[in-house]
Amino acid sequence: MTNHFRHSFFALTVILMAFPAWAGNRVVLKSDAALEDSFVRVGDVFENAGEVASHALAPTPAAGEKLALGEHDIMRIVNAFHFDWQPAPGEKNTITFTRDATRVTLDDMKSILANSGLAGMVGNDFDIHFDTATTPMEAKGQDVMTLEAQNVQYNPVTERFSAVLFAYDSANNPVGQQAVIGKAVKMITVPVLQSRLRRGDVIGHSDIDFLRLREKDLNGLALSDEKEVVGMQLRRTVSPQTPIVETDLMPPTLVRKNDLVTLSLQQGPLSLTTRGRALDDGAKGQSITVMNVGSKKIVEAVVVSQGNAIVPTNDTKVLN
Repeated sequence: MTNHFRHSFFALTVILMAFPAWAGNRVVLKSDAALEDSFVRVGDVFENAGEVASHALAPTPAAGEKLALGEHDIMRIVNAFHFDWQPAPGEKNTITFTRDATRVTLDDMKSILANSGLAGMVGNDFDIHFDTATTPMEAKGQDVMTLEAQNVQYNPVTERFSAVLFAYDSANNPVGQQAVIGKAVKMITVPVLQSRLRRGDVIGHSDIDFLRLREKDLNGLALSDEKEVVGMQLRRTVSPQTPIVETDLMPPTLVRKNDLVTLSLQQGPLSLTTRGRALDDGAKGQSITVMNVGSKKIVEAVVVSQGNAIVPTNDTKVLN
């Protein structure tokens, strides 16, 4: 949850003015420390700082960051407060401060909301956009175990939400909270073409890609199920990465005009077949006219598969 980096400078907020003389009041440089306070104070840097121990020097670094005081920074404090201290040769004459807190990133906060009651209000797939004023949440201590969203509100018309995020430690004590507002945008994933296909092409599984977009940007006729697209034939050229609408598609043509087809007629246990020439294009289930190659008779037949049609009658004479 934290993002560590080190400050390369230390901006002291010490006002260099005359302070009560502390000459002879020997101070001792403290060790590195994690602070809960919002400010680094003189007493955090030196032991035996006396009445100025509570004087604020600079803001405590944010959670996950470090604030390092080098020897030069420390001497500025010594000179400003007239302390009795000199850097010891060969010793570590520096001190580093961190914040005793856990930084909950914006992504972590989004994950909390996505797994909260907001999902039941928006749907299974949505994107969260915080208002620009929203900042990462800070929780006291390093023992943050549970994150929770409460008081979740959502307006489906404006897509705006509000909630309060809480952080708890391993003992289930609250260690931080933050109110958040923003938009929860409902998303949808639809099948699209990977590359341009032209009129008459039949769409296969390998032609399909998927595009995720805002649901309200989707045309009401657009298809959302891959099963509605694969195996269908294009009525017109369709560009890649474009939602496919119902009117782009038609059942694939299984019989084309002038194709030779097998005509079948079922009569009881007997099945009669003959050859015919299609006078129309036809998809599965469509009725076409076929000319019997032998007798030259014109019959109506229903396309059942590639190059095959059934004559929907019991009159065997139609195949003679």
